Amino acid sequence: MIRAGTWVRLKAIPPDVAAGDERTRAIFDYCLGHVYPVEETVRVRGSDIVLRVLDISADIDHRSGGFMNDIRVEDTHLEVVPAPGPGHRHTR
Repeated sequence: MIRAGTWVRLKAIPPDVAAGDERTRAIFDYCLGHVYPVEETVRVRGSDIVLRVLDISADIDHRSGGFMNDIRVEDTHLEVVPAPGPGHRHTR
């Protein structure tokens, strides 16, 4: 079960992102294959869709601007992985 604190790898780009704007697609392209901890779980208002919030700040803030960037992804696009050791940097 995926919950806050679970480490996941972004294994696929959601279809709606793939068809979306170039900036968002570029962020997901960069994060594809990287490992992140799940920060929280949110539900899409008015639906049964559950999204996992991944903090991608360390990888993206300096590349695309902004502060405290995150992505929200359904479980089908994530792969649970073992927690990395101390000093881990997000890697592919």
